[in-house]
Amino acid sequence: MKKLLYIIPALVLAACSTDNTEDVQPQNPQTGELSAIEAVIDGHTIVDDTRNSLVDKDGERFILWSEGDAIGLNGVTSGGNVQGILDDDSAGKQEAMFWYAKEFLEGGVAYAYYPFSANAKIVNGKLTTTLTSKQKYSTESVFAPNVTIMVGKPDANGSLKFVNSCSIIEIRLKGTQEINYLALRSIATPLAGSGTVTIDDAEPAFVLDGTNDKFEISLDLNGSVQLSATEPTSFYFVIPPGTYSDLQVVANANGEELVRSLTKAHTLKPRHILPTAAFAFEPLKVDECTPLNDGALSNCYLIPANVRGKHSFETKHVNGTAINGEPVTAALLWEDTPNTVGNVHFDKASGKILFTTNGSGNNGSALISLFDADMNILWSWHIWVSDAEDQVLGAAQDVTILDRNLGAKWAPKSAAEVAAMDGPKAATTAGFYYQWGRNTPLPGPATLDSYYATKNYSIQNKWGYEAKSFSANTAKMYINNKLGKEFKFENKFFDSASHTIEAAAASPMAMFHGTAKPYYHTWASDLLKVNVGGDENLWSKTSKGNQDPCPAGYRVAGFSELLHAYRDYQGTGSSYCSFSHYLVGSQKVLVGQNSGNDNFGGYHQSASTNNNFVWLPACGVRISYMTTSSGAVPDLSKRSEQGATYMCGFYGHDSAFTLTGGRFYLVGVPDVAWTVAAQTSTNNFKHAGHCEQGVYVPTLYMSQSGNPYAYKTGSDSRCNAVADAVPVRCLKMK
Repeated sequence: MKKLLYIIPALVLAACSTDNTEDVQPQNPQTGELSAIEAVIDGHTIVDDTRNSLVDKDGERFILWSEGDAIGLNGVTSGGNVQGILDDDSAGKQEAMFWYAKEFLEGGVAYAYYPFSANAKIVNGKLTTTLTSKQKYSTESVFAPNVTIMVGKPDANGSLKFVNSCSIIEIRLKGTQEINYLALRSIATPLAGSGTVTIDDAEPAFVLDGTNDKFEISLDLNGSVQLSATEPTSFYFVIPPGTYSDLQVVANANGEELVRSLTKAHTLKPRHILPTAAFAFEPLKVDECTPLNDGALSNCYLIPANVRGKHSFETKHVNGTAINGEPVTAALLWEDTPNTVGNVHFDKASGKILFTTNGSGNNGSALISLFDADMNILWSWHIWVSDAEDQVLGAAQDVTILDRNLGAKWAPKSAAEVAAMDGPKAATTAGFYYQWGRNTPLPGPATLDSYYATKNYSIQNKWGYEAKSFSANTAKMYINNKLGKEFKFENKFFDSASHTIEAAAASPMAMFHGTAKPYYHTWASDLLKVNVGGDENLWSKTSKGNQDPCPAGYRVAGFSELLHAYRDYQGTGSSYCSFSHYLVGSQKVLVGQNSGNDNFGGYHQSASTNNNFVWLPACGVRISYMTTSSGAVPDLSKRSEQGATYMCGFYGHDSAFTLTGGRFYLVGVPDVAWTVAAQTSTNNFKHAGHCEQGVYVPTLYMSQSGNPYAYKTGSDSRCNAVADAVPVRCLKMK
């Protein structure tokens, strides 16, 4: 028995669009001389009878035209992109009449397509259009209106015969959840975007062209859909024909993301519907998850990128004390690489957060947060999926340190890999930026080429701040928008709230700054002094501090340990005293010592037996407050809500506080006594040359000659404010 499937009408078809070099505007069929053409959907949509059948194994599903449908027409001699509108009497039929403006279509119709898009085009029988990644759920049809791409051409009688060039996968869900988000995701294979169909092919198939691929298709659920524990609910996704081996079904229910991998490879043909076996989303269970690092408590957990597994960690501080507040749920807050983690779940009975990693080999980071009943953040943990490795450095090879900045996606292993980098690739080595003493990361740069866009190699305006907060030269971050409230990266400089260490945990995506002198240079009012050796409640050299951002088994390196690793100033050797620089711009060459400011990184190949290749990217800092080189300061009455922010971009500076090109910085724990010249001028809060006692920490810095700069006292000190955000490297604990 044949089953009729209706396409729900939608007259506005902007969802199907593509960026074309030829911008052909549609012609209004209501003007000029109108003509009619018959259109037939030729051939049924086939249920793949090698799988579970939708209705019956021999069932055929016909698609009918619906009110408001529109097609695109291409003329024999005029070409063009002419819109045809469905005749009112044709709705609900398989054979339909479409009206179009005859004067714009010379020589008759050559080809046609559905759904109409103003940006689509047909050239030499090849349609270029877009399969949208935003599709609609409907209880009355197999797939959403104006989504599946059909193509046609006239038969011997002049009627248009349309065939479906896409495939359909049916996801059948059971359960007790009310889901408010549902998507089909692939780790490596694009599912939507712009592409082409060769209309004259015997079996026309939509093929993505790779220009704006989407790896996730979401369904508009019109709010939410209540699943049934007994009868499966069917959801249909239109995707290009092909073989898919890594499909995931992603849902959101009550703030929790649920992920289910389809274990088998699926081959989909044009016009075919492929149903999956019905399944239910079930939260992870504690006994099926592996405790990370044997239960060692940390604010960051490092998981190898090729590990696919189910993981758990305790929701406690590093020192074993409880998190303040009443936790109710946990969820992904953001990722820098899509699909880094999934199935985030808080098991209240055990007090553990559970999640999965896909083992795809892709490096990336995610921030998982613990929430109370009002979706206030209580604490957050950084999940670092990475192939980061230990390096053994120092004259006596007595410093074991990770080979990249904390959160970096990649680190070059040779001079050849350095030479092959461009600015965006180099930026993936920058990692995240951390305000001293905080456990949560701030985004890194999108490119390191941006330093060289202006005369003085900076990316700031004349006041030295980002005009749009995190948007200027910031790596793309994927924020979870399904949490019931908005979370975003922002600055909270000079606002009226009191910034305390405890309050900062509730805003892990904000960069803080003091509200008045002497707090301008610290991110919390209860953090005015940084002790030698750090603080066990923040960062510490003697233990893993409560807010230490490094993975389990590692801590933030002490300042002297950084120098010992990269300059070897405590020993007699000079293994790491001299770094070659890589220039950005037109040269793109490797050089030795460089006296300019236009390098974005230094590398050194060790002469020792362990033969480590050391890469130190010159990616600057996010600075909290600064003057111009002339000593003038911004108007402090301007707040971020007035469009001005005082969080600067990625930059470098010299002792005269002239903004320079990309510079290398690392911040650590001040584990040796140090003094600086106290700053007394009200309007001159410079970061280099004059450091205010108590709210700064010494910073490892690469000089123009390629040497990591050893800390000195007095006016030539190199330090950053506690409120600045600076890259971090992690030392292996003994």
